[in-house]
Amino acid sequence: MRVAINGLHLIPGRLGGLETYLHELLRDLATAKPPEHELVIYSSSKYASAFDAYRDSFQVIPIDVNVDQTVARIWFEQTRLSKFVQRDRIDILHSSGYTAPSMKACRTIMTVHDLCYLEIPEMIRHGQGTLRWLALRMLGPYSLKKSDRLITDTHHVAAQIKRRYGIQQSRIHTLHLKPMRDFSTTDIQPLALPALFSSGYLLYVGSWLPHKNHRLLLTALANARRHGLELPPLVLAGLHLNSDRQRDEFARAVATLNISDRVYACPNGLSVEQLAGLYRSAKLFVFPSLFEGFGYPVVEAMSAKTPVLCSNLEPMLEVSAGQAGTFDPHDPEDLLRAIQSLLNRPEDCRDLAEKGYRRYLELCEQTHNNGDSVFQIYEGMLRT
Repeated sequence: MRVAINGLHLIPGRLGGLETYLHELLRDLATAKPPEHELVIYSSSKYASAFDAYRDSFQVIPIDVNVDQTVARIWFEQTRLSKFVQRDRIDILHSSGYTAPSMKACRTIMTVHDLCYLEIPEMIRHGQGTLRWLALRMLGPYSLKKSDRLITDTHHVAAQIKRRYGIQQSRIHTLHLKPMRDFSTTDIQPLALPALFSSGYLLYVGSWLPHKNHRLLLTALANARRHGLELPPLVLAGLHLNSDRQRDEFARAVATLNISDRVYACPNGLSVEQLAGLYRSAKLFVFPSLFEGFGYPVVEAMSAKTPVLCSNLEPMLEVSAGQAGTFDPHDPEDLLRAIQSLLNRPEDCRDLAEKGYRRYLELCEQTHNNGDSVFQIYEGMLRT
């Protein structure tokens, strides 16, 4: 069996969770690969070196295509990739970048992380361009309906696919994402924070995007000040304020709410050790996101033995499995009450931290053999 991974969408450092997933998939497959099977990666020539670490297990095939232009990459994928698949005698092509070739030259499988082009269209159009949104909106559903099998990160996304498109449950396989590290044992590198933060803080890790819902958390902090309540200050990591517009939006938000002195925005590019230190020193990790494919920071916080408060929405409820506090992500007063309730009861915080860490260990156990599970799906595809 020759399996090819469609890695044409990889642009190192720009894909966030998509990039993390692709590398984790490659590591899992390399570890689990039976000797009789062959593994191939299709990559753009420009970014082929990103796959150098896997050359002992995979044949890396570079292709000249301008993947920096999403529409150009998708056009190539739809019109020409099948010729390479035929040439290389591929049995199964696995895609994980929201689209897959419409002209099938072999069995196909697709990892569907979420339906962002349907759920948060304005974020895609505003942040990544209308052309990209249209390409995803038209070809995303078509790709998943044409694929022989689908893999989802959560049962929530699997249910969405089944409900929206009527795809049989037998074609959908859910494999939770594998936790990458135990932040409770990772070496830490303290980050220089303002003196106000030395006695503890609230923490949120997420990009400055509308669906990440930072404004709810900032509003809750402002409401606390207005009510004369003492809350820990807030540390924000992973904001990725990469444009003047984003920097201006953030600065205006904290200034308008009069909480500039209570909020610290970490610089981009934190090391793993710095992130571990932030998680472990936080009094509470707060995750108010309105939309996620999985919600990986929730798992990271749990691995650090930090109590978690998250939105009472899926898939956060599935990922946390009842081991996190929850709140209505549309109601800053509900968030404020939830934060106060936990911080006023240290024993509840400790209990939630212990429960969260047990949930992290459960996910480690569940996902330990993800590579074997993917190979079983591949082999099942060829048998049917």
